[in-house]
Amino acid sequence: MTIATRKKIDKEVVSDARRIARRRNERSGSSEEEDSMLMRMLSLDEVLRNPAMLAHQPPGEIAETRIAAHAAAAALDAAHEAAVGETQAKPAVTGEPGLLNAAEAATYLNVKESFIRVAGRRGDLAAIQVGRYVRYERKALDDFARRQRRRK
Repeated sequence: MTIATRKKIDKEVVSDARRIARRRNERSGSSEEEDSMLMRMLSLDEVLRNPAMLAHQPPGEIAETRIAAHAAAAALDAAHEAAVGETQAKPAVTGEPGLLNAAEAATYLNVKESFIRVAGRRGDLAAIQVGRYVRYERKALDDFARRQRRRK
């Protein structure tokens, strides 16, 4: 996120806070000048540079600053995932019968793929050789999980 974008978000958050303060003023009858002197929402930049400034803020303003920070963090996470492509789908394990590769078997048992491969090499987990590929049956995976449960 660029500095200009961050400043734009900060300005939007501040304007939202001012609008909320105006609504409070209308309900309570206090003047806007009094509230602006007492309750000024800090920008996220100000909070990062000087966290001690939060000590002088009313609890409501701190809560609103937290909400703004969470919203900014969520926007950053979404932008990062879109830019980097971190949202890689896990291999789908369907309920259909058939053979599973090591990645699918690991997802099925909720373990690491390397654990499946090692268990297959040691003979703890029944594996089927299909050409140069190693595959695993669901029933064999269920039996393996049952045996692991009994060991403990």
